[in-house]
Amino acid sequence: MRTWAILQARMTSTRMHGKVLRRAAGRSVLGWVVRAMRATDGIDGVCVAIPEGSVHDPVADEAINLGVEVARGSELDVLNRFTVATNEVDAEVIMRVTTDCPLSDPSINARVLALLTEPRAQYACNNEPFSFPHGLDCEVFTREVLERANDEAVLPNDREHVTPWIKRQPDVRRRYLLGPGGTYANWRWTVDFPEDYTFFSAIAEALGEDLSDSATVTSYLQRNPHLHQINIKRRTR
Repeated sequence: MRTWAILQARMTSTRMHGKVLRRAAGRSVLGWVVRAMRATDGIDGVCVAIPEGSVHDPVADEAINLGVEVARGSELDVLNRFTVATNEVDAEVIMRVTTDCPLSDPSINARVLALLTEPRAQYACNNEPFSFPHGLDCEVFTREVLERANDEAVLPNDREHVTPWIKRQPDVRRRYLLGPGGTYANWRWTVDFPEDYTFFSAIAEALGEDLSDSATVTSYLQRNPHLHQINIKRRTR
C-alpha cells in the first residue's frame, strides 16, 4: 500500500508567525520534520499540505527546496486540505505529524504505522492516552476513513483538526501505541511558542544529527534538566 507522510504547515501561526521556517543547527523546523519522515520505515513519500494564498508561499518554497511534494488547499478546513493532498499523491495510508514537531522519532512513527497492519485496523496513534512527550505525536489512518470524514464531518473543530471525527466513530477500528507515561509524558517537545523554539534550538545545537532519536534526546535532557525550565510554563499536561 502507498504510504505517505502528509504534514500540515502554514506561515500564519497565531502564536509564532512563520515558526516552521525558523532554523536550528542548519535546518528549518520543517526540515527537521521532513528528515524524520524520510527516516521512518514504511513511508513512501512526504507531502507538505499548505494553505492557498501568497502569504504561505515561503513555506511552499522551503518544502520544494527540501525535495518533497506540495499540495495546497483551504487554510481553515485542514481536513479537506489533507484529503486534497491524499488524492494528489494517491496515498492509500496517511501518516499525520504536524510540522511543529521537529523532534519526531522515526522509530516511534514506524511502530505506530505497524499497528495499521493489524487485521481491519483503520486508525492508529500514540497519544491516547498521552504517554509520550508532547511533540512525539503521530497518527496513521487509511484513505477510506479520511475520505469518509471529509464527506461527513461538519463541526468546525473536526474540519480544523483532521481526526477528531474519526476518533469518535464507534465503528472505526482503532489501535494505540502506549509509551512509558509518568513524568516523561509531561515533557514538552513541540514548537508552538518562542520559549519552545529556544528549548528546541538548545537541543538541536547540542545533538545535531542525533536529534531524531528520542532516547538520545531523553538522555541529554536527563543530564541537563535545567533545559526543561525554558518552556515549562507552556506545558498543558
